[in-house]
Amino acid sequence: TIDNQESRMAQRVSMKAAGKIFKCPFIKSGALTKETINNKDAMRGAVAICPHMSKLSSEDVNRILPRKEEMECSSKHGKTGMCESCPCKLEPEFQGHAPSVDPVDNHYEKLFAKQVETVKEEGRYRVFADLERKAGNFPVADCHNPSNGEKMKVTGWCSNDYLAMGQHPKVIGAMVNTAQECGTGAGGTRNISGTNHNHVLLEQELASLHGKEAALVFTSCYVANETTLTTMSKMLPDSILFSDQYNHASMIQGIRNGTWQRKIYKHNDLDNLEALLKDCPIEKNKVVAFESVNSMEGTIAPMSDIAFLAKKYNALTFCDEVHAVGMYGEQGGGVAQRDGIQDDINIISGTLGKAFGVMGGYVAGSNAFIDAMRSVCPGFIFTTAIPPPVASAALASIQHLKESKEERTKMHHNARTLQEKLRQQGFPVMETVSHVTPVIVGDATKCKMVTDKLLNEYNIYVQPINYPTVPKGTERLRITPSPVHTPEMMDKLLFALNTIWEELELPKVEFAPDASSITDDDLAIGSEQCYDYFLRTEGFGSEQEIAASAA
Repeated sequence: TIDNQESRMAQRVSMKAAGKIFKCPFIKSGALTKETINNKDAMRGAVAICPHMSKLSSEDVNRILPRKEEMECSSKHGKTGMCESCPCKLEPEFQGHAPSVDPVDNHYEKLFAKQVETVKEEGRYRVFADLERKAGNFPVADCHNPSNGEKMKVTGWCSNDYLAMGQHPKVIGAMVNTAQECGTGAGGTRNISGTNHNHVLLEQELASLHGKEAALVFTSCYVANETTLTTMSKMLPDSILFSDQYNHASMIQGIRNGTWQRKIYKHNDLDNLEALLKDCPIEKNKVVAFESVNSMEGTIAPMSDIAFLAKKYNALTFCDEVHAVGMYGEQGGGVAQRDGIQDDINIISGTLGKAFGVMGGYVAGSNAFIDAMRSVCPGFIFTTAIPPPVASAALASIQHLKESKEERTKMHHNARTLQEKLRQQGFPVMETVSHVTPVIVGDATKCKMVTDKLLNEYNIYVQPINYPTVPKGTERLRITPSPVHTPEMMDKLLFALNTIWEELELPKVEFAPDASSITDDDLAIGSEQCYDYFLRTEGFGSEQEIAASAA
């Protein structure tokens, strides 16, 4: 019977306390029985032998275990009711023979909810736009409203599909054909049945694009940066990593996960970088890691000078060209190709998910480097390879952009034109020297208000950029003109921004006029002359000064 079982359980606990048995009774039973709980000797024995029960002090045990009078009192007045005069009254948190605590799930849910509430209070809670892009009609998309199920047409101005290659017939055709020929998935990791011929062809094309001996494809460039930088640190003993202050989160995470001694230099500051390099023994293993185009500032690294300093002080260079590949250089090989210094950059990382319009990431370098990463990188070895249709589509996109200048020319023309018009109308454009067009707001709440108004009142989609993507106080709009934006779309954007700026009383600034001209040859490679306004004229001040005026 159940009573007999409970009695035997209590006896086993007492025997264990006396050293007669050695197995914990709570493991088999899964719970404390009524008979066991009511037996003080048994419970004290449990405290002596059970790692969970042993966390209770003797005082806790006495408080949890009701005495006989207590049980009689409880039976008269209900499980949680006690006579006020009862000398054995349990404290409220121990009524019912156990402490009153939140269920485990509820405890953790509260912690998660608290974090979300903090983000909301700071005005940086992110709401994802539910978009349905329309191939053949970029940058137009359907935006779904989750509250009523309705959808509206919007014009996107913040996509990283910089050249609209995601809708190119060659890219779509390659993906569809390969899916029909090879199926949808890779079928495994690259080491175990997952290397498709399309992966091999893609890596050969990427190596050629960057003038390197070999390349290796990853599931994303976040993974490529993180796992490569971490793995490199373990291959280069007693090494030092020099990191640009504004490096991408993927690079920062890879550096933190590694065994590097880390030194941070000010963004694109050659004097600061050289001072740090000079402080280190020449024989030390060193790597300088930086981005060519910074995706949030719009700046471009002085790559030739960085490469010179790296050679001077016996360091390798690791350059993230994520926001440059496809858009800069004669064949879309990035800023290193544009500036003719591909041979001076040891390792290049890039993405297939932005200007190439597909998905995935990669690194390119020497045969020895790529073979080492292929053999050791956890982020490469222990994950399923990208689907062959994706690899095939990326290959088609790269090959097209190596031959075609049309997409680059139109994109740089639109970016240059929009930046000029924004400056003419007094918007606080940051000192960009690239296609990235950041307009500073300097306040998280107002930044979200601007983008909400753009979407709800003008059917224009721009995502607010807040902390932790950018430092607090430098919140901004990040606008990315593409080759498929029309003059009419640009005029509508400017009208909407002017109206909203006035409604929210946001500050404007005054820029010197720009009378410079540009050639199609410059636009085709994204030359320095395309975006040299801030190099030729005095700027309006730092982003911090603009942020202060917005406060």
